[in-house]
Amino acid sequence: VTRASYYERNKVTQGWREGGALLGVLG
Repeated sequence: VTRASYYERNKVTQGWREGGALLGVLG
């Protein structure tokens, strides 16, 4: 696993976390 792929995966995870928080507020 390269450092770049780890960074990308972490960025995606952060996006999901923010999206979930937004859905929590709207829902």
